[in-house]
Amino acid sequence: MWSAKASPARRWRSRTGDVLTASELFRLCRDLVDIHAVRDWCQARGVVLRVLSGPLSNFHDLAASDATTALLINVITAVGQFQRDLQNKLTSERGAAAEAEGRYRGRPPALDGTFEPFQIAFEGRLTPTNL
Repeated sequence: MWSAKASPARRWRSRTGDVLTASELFRLCRDLVDIHAVRDWCQARGVVLRVLSGPLSNFHDLAASDATTALLINVITAVGQFQRDLQNKLTSERGAAAEAEGRYRGRPPALDGTFEPFQIAFEGRLTPTNL
């Protein structure tokens, strides 16, 4: 994954005309800020950015600097960010409702909290009758 904080030795090397292809834009980037960072990175290096599926798959170059491409990318990525924020909100609301009902954090613990057999074995007091 692309990272602006990566060390210079680990950053992607590219040449003008290279093509960066992603199966889906939200697989490459987590949010709107990441999308713009990747797009700026591609524009600065002359790299073509292509997406194979999703709403932005019809563009030949998502890193193009024309106004139409910029507008459409901003609108579509803003809708994608809205969708992600809405999903996070619904997930937290469902978690709060589950916690209020006492069924939050998965299944009940498998251990009952008694560790006496282990303590006996650890202290060396294990006999056939203690099993």
